[in-house]
Amino acid sequence: MVLRWDSFAKKYATAFLNVNKEHINNEIIEKFLKIDSFIKRHKQFLIFLNIPTIPDEKKLAVIEKICHHLNLSVAEKKLFTILLHNKQIDLLDRVFKKIVEIYRERNNTITCKISSSHALSEDQKNSVIAFIEKGIKKDVIASFSVDENLLCGLKIKSLNYVWEHSGARLIKDVEQSILRQVGL
Repeated sequence: MVLRWDSFAKKYATAFLNVNKEHINNEIIEKFLKIDSFIKRHKQFLIFLNIPTIPDEKKLAVIEKICHHLNLSVAEKKLFTILLHNKQIDLLDRVFKKIVEIYRERNNTITCKISSSHALSEDQKNSVIAFIEKGIKKDVIASFSVDENLLCGLKIKSLNYVWEHSGARLIKDVEQSILRQVGL
């Protein structure tokens, strides 16, 4: 069932991107990420839009307020209303995620969450980004954080990749090797 919903979401996202090619840019994509974040924080929003006894006029009024609050364009508001009228509003978060995913795919861009055992300087951050871009041959949008559990080193995560070279990973590898040698 999830595959079916993802397939529908991908179709809506692809259609939206195809119709609004000239309109979509990184700034708009950031708005879609804000919408996704908003939906995650306010789950009652989708629940409200899915209640069949609430008239569409009230739902459209709420959508209008949300779109105004998030400073969305007519195109994004139209996507909300299309999903509402087609009784597919529960796909809203999936559609916005797919829009971001497809847009970045088309623009050869990837987002990565990079964790390090300590704070990195700007030069170190640039070196890590260059390392990733060289390895996967895509532009990288990176967010950095400190994870003291790594002991030392880095962990790089994206939607399709995970790369870790850390003290914690080395300890786990040694532990696995010992367990294999003793037959466990």
